[in-house]
Amino acid sequence: SGLFVVQFYFFFLPLSILSFLSVHHRLKNSTDKLKEIILSVLWPTLAWVAILFTGKLFPHYYAQALIPFSFFALDHLENTKVNKPSFSFIKKSIVPILGIIFFIGITNQFFSLILKPDTEKAILEYLTENIKPEDELHSQKMVLHYMLDKSPQTKYVHPTIFHNKEHIKAFGIDLDHEYESIRNSDPKFIYCYTNGGDGLKKMIENNYELIITSTDKYNLWKKKDE
Repeated sequence: SGLFVVQFYFFFLPLSILSFLSVHHRLKNSTDKLKEIILSVLWPTLAWVAILFTGKLFPHYYAQALIPFSFFALDHLENTKVNKPSFSFIKKSIVPILGIIFFIGITNQFFSLILKPDTEKAILEYLTENIKPEDELHSQKMVLHYMLDKSPQTKYVHPTIFHNKEHIKAFGIDLDHEYESIRNSDPKFIYCYTNGGDGLKKMIENNYELIITSTDKYNLWKKKDE
């Protein structure tokens, strides 16, 4: 957990320095120490408690810590007095570098997000043409159930719930019962993650054929003609 926190400040190292300087300055010069401690120390600390309390060290949980972090980094910038010669030097050297970094980031996002194949769209187009009103669908992405107006056979749709022991214990899931619900519905199509549960894998191996594969490890399976 400690390394997870350190990693956050390392990722945003330039801004981390500004954020720490702001907190130090505010605590040192504040006329109301208690209020400043609550704002500058307790607020970021509680954000980290909320993140670490989950027990899951996912990078997207950093979003909660970014709010106080950004506040103090900006606070330091707003209160920093920069003389004209220094600003001129920064403008001539740093701004172009930041511009290049920004351009690289946008370019990377264009190729990794904009040009990335839309797997769900391709799956939806295929199913729209091939699924019948009476056909059942089991999808581990709720968007397909919603777009095709097909009710899921189980309320546990996310793939990790069927193979993550912590999730199974936390939700008190009876896996046999959930798999039985899926089998009894006799779905014509199954869209699932490759690690979406051993019971589902066995069901697919015996009765289904692979139709569409994707780069994000989700595949569409169709029941074999009997």
